[in-house]
Amino acid sequence: MKKLIILTLVALTFTVASFGQQVPMYSHYYFNKFLYNPALTGEEAYGQAYLIYRNQWNNVPDAPRTKAFTIDGPLKNKKVGLGVSLYQDNAGVFNSTGGKLSYRYGLQLSKKATLNMGLALGFLDNRIDFNKLIYKDDLDPLILSQYNSETGFDATFGFNFVYDKLQIGLSVPQVLANELAYESIGNIATEDAVYGLTRHFIATARYDFQLTDELSFEPIAMVRATPGAPTQIDVNAMFNYDDRFWLGGMYRSEYAATFSAAALLFNQIVAGYSYDLAVNTNKQFLRGAHEVMLGFQFGDRGETKKLFKDLGDKVKKNEDNIKKNRDDVDQNDKDIDDLIDEDKDLEEDNKRLEEQLKELRLEFDDFKKSIDDGSLQAGDIFSFNNVYFETNKSDLRGTDISELDNLVIILNNNPTMTVAIMGHTDLRGSVAFNERLSRDRSESVRQYLVGKGISPSRLDLQSFGESLPVSEDLQQNRRVEFKVLTK
Repeated sequence: MKKLIILTLVALTFTVASFGQQVPMYSHYYFNKFLYNPALTGEEAYGQAYLIYRNQWNNVPDAPRTKAFTIDGPLKNKKVGLGVSLYQDNAGVFNSTGGKLSYRYGLQLSKKATLNMGLALGFLDNRIDFNKLIYKDDLDPLILSQYNSETGFDATFGFNFVYDKLQIGLSVPQVLANELAYESIGNIATEDAVYGLTRHFIATARYDFQLTDELSFEPIAMVRATPGAPTQIDVNAMFNYDDRFWLGGMYRSEYAATFSAAALLFNQIVAGYSYDLAVNTNKQFLRGAHEVMLGFQFGDRGETKKLFKDLGDKVKKNEDNIKKNRDDVDQNDKDIDDLIDEDKDLEEDNKRLEEQLKELRLEFDDFKKSIDDGSLQAGDIFSFNNVYFETNKSDLRGTDISELDNLVIILNNNPTMTVAIMGHTDLRGSVAFNERLSRDRSESVRQYLVGKGISPSRLDLQSFGESLPVSEDLQQNRRVEFKVLTK
């Protein structure tokens, strides 16, 4: 009877184990990434080795305790990574020991996209320690054999897709789904107890947000699916300061909230600790879990990666500056083209003004000559080409003053000469308005001449409004002419 009870308990234990999650649980997979996915083996630019100890469910006797050692790193071309992992998982009467050799190969799909594929092959040894059973008859033949073990092969396949700062991965631990059969228990002939390895499916997604030059934030989501067991979801968030200090938190569905902290010591040693605070209905019994990690990073410990990052930042900054300079050059070229066009316009204006100046000098010379030789008679009308006015304006423009100064010289040289100042407008505006405006223009010229010392009695004002146009050019009609009254 006792034998039957013990066999029943063992069978029940196997049954529960076979339908539960058989892959050890870790909290520090942020650092030791290939624990669950061989496609992340040697992903970093440097090599690393880690020791992990996890004490699950502190207040539960014979609760799971996991010890693990891993070492991995990239080969020279960085496309290939190699790693070794060993672990031992103790839970009650069960003692599982496993080891794997992991291999990763990366395909560069584009400048920002990489596909990593990984395979881990190894062994799994399961033992049943009957010495930990509570029994009454220590002479029972079933107890005489304290250990019963079975060893089999194990394999894990995975891939990880990287695009810029986004990573998406999928791995299948225990992909072979082997069965480990225990032929007999002790010296008792019984049916073989079978421990079946169940395929696990683990999907992950992570993204690296660069908050500042030193501070980054990386959220991680992990989903574990195992046939016959509840699906578990991890939501992890880790802050990373300059690859030296880490602080994070995680929620594991239907289990616990985890708090993690780690630091880089002496530029090569990583020490980390995490604590699981149970949040499910059994929290008063489980009381959480402790996990301690100690790591050693060797080889090119991120200096090259940081150097490349700094160089990349400088290249981007230089590219931005080059783009800005090219934009400035393009704008300068446009401005130069505009200035060249403006210069051409100015040259044409200058040529036109020079022609007008020549004409004015000729007219002035002819006018002066006509006075000197006596050919200028009373009643003769003459005009200067640049004594013009703005639309609806009667004040003189600065460019018109030189011709009036020439008239002052002529009047001073001929003290008996009197002239009429005749104002004109263009066709715009009413007749009354234009009559008044033309008189105001004559008055502006008279005031200027008086200000130069010419007696008002020698200057007669006359206004003609719009009645005497001389051109279709409106500007040429907004003019003042002079008529010799007496010599």
